[in-house]
Amino acid sequence: MLSFSSRSHLELLLGVNHFDLDVVRTAWQLEVSGSPFSVVWRKLRNISPALHIWNKQVFGDVFENVKKGEEVVAAAELRARADLSVETQLELQRAQANLKRLLAVEEQFWSQKARVKWLQHGDRNSSYFHLVVKQRRFQSRIHKIRDWVMDDEGIGREAVRAILSFFCGAELPRFITATSIVLLPKVMNHKDFTQFRPISMSNFLNKVLSRILVGRLSGVLPRIISLQQSGFVKGRSIVDNYLLAQELMSEMGRKCRGGNLALKLDMTKAYDRVS
Repeated sequence: MLSFSSRSHLELLLGVNHFDLDVVRTAWQLEVSGSPFSVVWRKLRNISPALHIWNKQVFGDVFENVKKGEEVVAAAELRARADLSVETQLELQRAQANLKRLLAVEEQFWSQKARVKWLQHGDRNSSYFHLVVKQRRFQSRIHKIRDWVMDDEGIGREAVRAILSFFCGAELPRFITATSIVLLPKVMNHKDFTQFRPISMSNFLNKVLSRILVGRLSGVLPRIISLQQSGFVKGRSIVDNYLLAQELMSEMGRKCRGGNLALKLDMTKAYDRVS
């Protein structure tokens, strides 16, 4: 994952039509050495500074550019009022066109930021941001990641090479298996750690490996796991255990030789809900 500061505005590169893919290609093709996983990781790290430089050259500071553009338009308007010549009118039109372009870039930046921060910027075209959020709630399927990603096979080849090396016995480096743990509150006014739900954010290569292993094991597990086991059996849920326990407790009142014993285990910390 590439992390960027809030002032670099690299979110824009995912939406602009003139995004220069050669910047990524050039950074990706730099020679690096090491294991296949190290190669992928180092090439991803090479892309980050290249994109920072490209962003600074193409966009610069989005908000500062708009501010300067407004100042240029204001100055051009004053000159156009004092001088009605064709040159001053053309200068004003060029300044207004440039400001319009800068405002379009700024609006695009805010529209992308509206994903998670539209509440903080509700005074900026709030109806548009509400529409964006409402639309995202109904879109849960990703068909493709833009056309310009589908044609470049260089990144894919390196990723496949790294994944194949794992299945040939290569050890996973720490930067591949590293996971960021985030605590999400389960209630509004949280006061205790038990009121948080942990989620993990893993490296994408680690996710791919996990999916491949799940797909391969799904055809093997039915042959090695007994049907009498409650876990890891397709079609079974924790609800089945709940219903079984309820049925057993209803039988506790019956008389039997030796008596009955029920043992309750507190599982709230590991499993806080039935799903």
